[in-house]
Amino acid sequence: MRAADDALDAALEAGGEAGRLVRAFDWSGTSLGPMASWSPLLRGMVAMCVLSPFPMDIGWGPDLILVHNDAAGRLLAGMHPAPLGQPKQVVLADLWDTAGPLHRAVLERGEPAWRENARYVLSRRGFPEERYLTFSHSPIVGEEGVTGVLTVMSETTRSVVVERRLRTLSALGNGSAAGAAVGAGVGVGAGAGRTFAAALDILEANRFDVPFALVYLVESDGRRARLAGRTGLRPGRPLVPEHAGLRSRRPWPLGRAIAQARTVVVSLDPVALAGVGDWADGLAPAAALVVPLRDRSLGEPAGAAVLGVNPALPLDDAQRGFLELVARQLALVVGDARADEAELARADLLADPAGPPAAQRRRVESRARDAERRRVARELHDSVLQTLYGIALGAESIRSLVRTDVERVPPVAEYVVNLARSALEEMRALILELRPETLEQDGLVASLRGLAAPMASRHGLRVALDLGQEPAASLEVKEALFRIAQEALHNVARHARAAEVRLALATETEEAVVLRVEDDGVGFDAEAEFAGHLGQKTMRERAELVGGTLVVASAPGRGTAVTARVPGAP
Repeated sequence: MRAADDALDAALEAGGEAGRLVRAFDWSGTSLGPMASWSPLLRGMVAMCVLSPFPMDIGWGPDLILVHNDAAGRLLAGMHPAPLGQPKQVVLADLWDTAGPLHRAVLERGEPAWRENARYVLSRRGFPEERYLTFSHSPIVGEEGVTGVLTVMSETTRSVVVERRLRTLSALGNGSAAGAAVGAGVGVGAGAGRTFAAALDILEANRFDVPFALVYLVESDGRRARLAGRTGLRPGRPLVPEHAGLRSRRPWPLGRAIAQARTVVVSLDPVALAGVGDWADGLAPAAALVVPLRDRSLGEPAGAAVLGVNPALPLDDAQRGFLELVARQLALVVGDARADEAELARADLLADPAGPPAAQRRRVESRARDAERRRVARELHDSVLQTLYGIALGAESIRSLVRTDVERVPPVAEYVVNLARSALEEMRALILELRPETLEQDGLVASLRGLAAPMASRHGLRVALDLGQEPAASLEVKEALFRIAQEALHNVARHARAAEVRLALATETEEAVVLRVEDDGVGFDAEAEFAGHLGQKTMRERAELVGGTLVVASAPGRGTAVTARVPGAP
């Protein structure tokens, strides 16, 4: 017994703060009894627990008296050191409806349990805080059967929250163009609600990180803003006015955020919000961000978004950065819809089939440049900026883990490296799309291969290529075909919801080269009028400028095929 005492004493000496607390605690007041009476099994388990660098605790006896190590104590911050020596049912009182049956199954029937990324709401830093844990409960078996429960755990809150936010941002990016396509009339008209419908549905699906969202657009008089969309807050409440003056700070300082071009934090009364929304875990937000929305296509303020703050997480740089990225995505939706409307109006005014070819070419090239700038801005936001956001969060995780759990650094570092590589690939792809230098150097076939390659990695599409031989066409014709393929592939990625895209290039005769882009997506009514047809108009005009034609064949549920036929040999 003396050797066991010495071994436990040595473990407690080397067991950090938890070892010191175990040694100093008066165990005689618990069912474990004084340390001198502990069984060799209990002594060995406590020694193993306090020496382990991994978060671990022991629940001993029928009342599951708690012993934990330093790593587990950090997870119980706010309760530590109070939990030591207490029944686990007391320590985890708020969670016992869920945790109790798992512990009882181990203790009474010897059934181990495992949960991955289990979500709990605990009071750790003075407020209810969401936390995610991966853990196992294992039976501790002695001569008399199961005498305790060994719990080994790891907190995964940061990684789960980061992935959840990135999913929301990715969904917003994938849906932004679709929203703009059906949002004709969003300048300040009723169509704004349709434009924001898809984006707000996505935010509605993540009530944890965006408890509510209100989108206000500045009206033509510049003195008021009109509610264009909402989620999370019930209509008709004082916090959800249909119109708001920009000089007023109630209920939201919209004018201040817009005029100063910066985010304004607004404190809220959770009690007053209790009945105006269906809050996750019953926790109403205690703050909101009022974020200005800037229409980058016109270079002017468009309005402001009011975004509720997750009350179960601190309002730190990560949460603020996420909400501001959400607002930027909403601003892109506004800018795309307004730019499409402006382009339609300008096209009507400038349409002159009898005009000189040079003027027609300038109009087409101007329209194409505008569309390309907007598309690249969206791609930079949707892919590269979001990836950089993930890199920043991963770097923060590494900085924290270096101090608390260095063994978990390598997988997080690998995640950051993969994100950085992904961002580099995205930038290379965008540079190729903006400046297809390989077109002159390597030809159209090689350039089309480079254009199609990112469709799989960036959008998860199967890509079938049938590009044949390099056509004997002028550089002008090849550039027209490259840009048509670029626009068509972009439309597939943004609108089609396709699983596969097929890209074919063939020389039918010496006088004709045919490019075909076909997908198996949802299709659309090719005869309907909507803003998204501007892309088709630009493709058609590019083909016509080099003496060719373009045909778009599509129907709902039957995919889309874009076929361009242009002159062959120069």
